Amino acid sequence: MFDVGLSTAKAIRNLKAGAAPENAGCHGINKNGNGYFMRVAPLVFYIADKPEAERFAATKTVSSITHAHGGSVAACFIYS
Repeated sequence: MFDVGLSTAKAIRNLKAGAAPENAGCHGINKNGNGYFMRVAPLVFYIADKPEAERFAATKTVSSITHAHGGSVAACFIYS
C-alpha cells in the first residue's frame, strides 16, 4: 500500500496510543471526509435487515474509526 490517507494515518496513531476504535477518528468540522465511503459496502450487507437504531449504531462505530464528526456519521448513515 502506498498511502492510507491523513485521517487513517491519524486514526492508526490514535489506536496505537490506546484509543478505542470508536474514538480514534477525527472529530473536527474540518475533518469530514470520504474515507468511510471507501469501506461501506461490506457493512451495508451486515446491517441491511437490522432495526434503524442498530443500523445507525453500527454505522457510527465504523465511521468513527476515521471520521467521527456528526456530519460524517450522518452522511454515512444516509449513504448506507
